[in-house]
Amino acid sequence: MFSHDAIDGKAIVTLGCDLGEDTSPRLRKYMKALIDQDFRHFVLDMKAVAYIASCGLGVLCDLLDNLEDEGGGCIRLVNVNDNLKNVLNFVQLDVLFPVYPSVNRALYTS
Repeated sequence: MFSHDAIDGKAIVTLGCDLGEDTSPRLRKYMKALIDQDFRHFVLDMKAVAYIASCGLGVLCDLLDNLEDEGGGCIRLVNVNDNLKNVLNFVQLDVLFPVYPSVNRALYTS
């Protein structure tokens, strides 16, 4: 469902499913474990995500708050389909969760 790699101290998390009621709490738990391992910069690969429910958006916002409480960090998104981009734009979360065209751009853009 979720997996990750680490590059230059940043976690690249691959989401292998949509983010709905059942999967959003699992993502929270997975990401919280990575935060507990001192990861602070995340790239979420959304290639397999066709749908994100409001609870999934809430999890992303909560995780960003957790990072701020821990001293800062960021969550960047890659491989986001047009529907998800529209949702992020509509609820004005595209400012908090920038979308990049590739993992490399997300990793190395300051």
